[in-house]
Amino acid sequence: MQALRANAADIGPAGDAPVLNAIGAGAPLKIVGVTQTSAKAVAVLVPKDSPIRTVADLKGKTVSPTTKGSVGHYLLLGALKEAGLTPHDVTISFLTPPAATAAFDSGQIDAWATWDPYIALSEQKGARIIRDGTGISSGLGFTVASEQAAGDPARRAAIADFLLRQARAFDWSNTNKADFTRLFASLTKLPEPVAAAVTNRRTVTAPPIDDTIIKQLQETSDVYTEAGVIDHRLDVAPFFVRSLAF
Repeated sequence: MQALRANAADIGPAGDAPVLNAIGAGAPLKIVGVTQTSAKAVAVLVPKDSPIRTVADLKGKTVSPTTKGSVGHYLLLGALKEAGLTPHDVTISFLTPPAATAAFDSGQIDAWATWDPYIALSEQKGARIIRDGTGISSGLGFTVASEQAAGDPARRAAIADFLLRQARAFDWSNTNKADFTRLFASLTKLPEPVAAAVTNRRTVTAPPIDDTIIKQLQETSDVYTEAGVIDHRLDVAPFFVRSLAF
């Protein structure tokens, strides 16, 4: 986000909360592309011997949604609401992924809302999923451009070309799981069984920017505003560039 604001980069990928915080702070950015990852790639975990079986059982417990404004945080907020609970019914502990891993493994927290590969790594140790992101998480990620890049015809053409190549890469990874697992394990240095769990759970698409996508980000923005992640309500529609859709 800092590089884009300084025109030191033309485009970059980002999750919903960083994008919303940046545009909410007045950053001159435009959303030019969208990715959507399967909602099963985010989940609420409990240790293997935990008596907790459902989200409702989290009442009075300590939960880390990992970092504030993360996909884990969004899932926790939605899962609590679904179970008839509020954030005040649990103790929320925001932790970086390494700190959350240590706290979860040592029993300092009762549950952890996180994403892959942390889900897969924890499952290898026996952790159980009590709620994944299905029906709650949008799975949206974004390609963001500086206004300068988005307004330059040559760079717009290059961005459109990149987005098309990226979509083809996602299609390949979705249909060539074994090859992609080997590549993913090589690049991340994760054990191949963990990499396989991640890639088998992972499907990524690149949908065009349309009213549905804009509505989903608006809903996410409103949830984050209510939770205090964003300090004021945003209208996200003006920050999208639809003309680069393919």
